[in-house]
Amino acid sequence: MNQPETQWDIMQTRLRAAIDGLDEDDAVALAQSALDKGISPLEFFRGVIEPVLTAIGDAFSRLEVFLPDLMRAGVIVKAIQTRALEPELLAQADAQMD
Repeated sequence: MNQPETQWDIMQTRLRAAIDGLDEDDAVALAQSALDKGISPLEFFRGVIEPVLTAIGDAFSRLEVFLPDLMRAGVIVKAIQTRALEPELLAQADAQMD
């Protein structure tokens, strides 16, 4: 029996598609949407980025993907980090200091 997809599964699928298509804007929009819904940067990292990167790394170890695939993943995750997660973390830190 198939389990219904969770929000994490859906976001992981969307992130993997963004990585495969080298679509930084969609990946950043995905992260920003999650943050806007109240998901913390850490939750997003653990629930979406980490599992996707683990799957890509596992596929690499089985020679199912190659170095360019790893590089694409790095480019996309760096974009998410600099354009969505870091600004949110800085905003949270500023709010705590006020």
